[in-house]
Amino acid sequence: MNLFAEAKKVLDKDGKVNALGPYGKQKLTGREISTYFRRNKVSDAQVKKAVQVALDLGGADSIARKEIKKFYGDKILKSKEVQQALQFANESVIENGQIINENYRELAKHGMGAETKNSIKVGTEVDYYRGDGAKYMGKIIKMTPKGYIVKDDKNGKNYQFTYHDRMKAKKYLKQGDEAVSPDQQAAIAIAKKKKNESVMDTYKTMWAEGEKYAPIEENMERKIMSKMRKSKAPKGLPR
Repeated sequence: MNLFAEAKKVLDKDGKVNALGPYGKQKLTGREISTYFRRNKVSDAQVKKAVQVALDLGGADSIARKEIKKFYGDKILKSKEVQQALQFANESVIENGQIINENYRELAKHGMGAETKNSIKVGTEVDYYRGDGAKYMGKIIKMTPKGYIVKDDKNGKNYQFTYHDRMKAKKYLKQGDEAVSPDQQAAIAIAKKKKNESVMDTYKTMWAEGEKYAPIEENMERKIMSKMRKSKAPKGLPR
């Protein structure tokens, strides 16, 4: 088979997303795939390969279902592991070639991480989110009965999170922005502010964009900054 014909195929002969095919450029990295399987255990080898196809074809749900059914069969397509992966992939967005689940962004604002007590150990390298919604890389340096601490790869600072809990996560996601504390919102504003823009100007922009708790009074910045200095650092922020 020539390269032209090969480039039209979505999956290769091994049942993986064809690197030369129409969806080859959006394939996830080995680390990203490993992270997913660490958090979502899959024991069957064929099901695991189908799950990887679902993840690599994130955003192309109909194509993923068609290709998985054609190569692996209807039974594997309907397995709970593959269905979960399809849902995960299509509830996520692609950013800089990486799959990012919006729920993890939101939960980070509440100090909840993406890892469970059983998915990590001290020394595990992980990707994680902070209160500013951005994605970072780090290493687990401590685990406690209720959570864990990540040391960021770039700035060397430590960030503390509670373990991922699906029941609590549903509650936080249902509450949405209402559960974000003023202190956390202040920290987000500081993280968002531009080089030549004051924190107060950032608050005003946030208010205009509809972000809750962004203060509009000129003296509010002083009050919140004073409160932040006196109180403990919010979860998910440097300690």
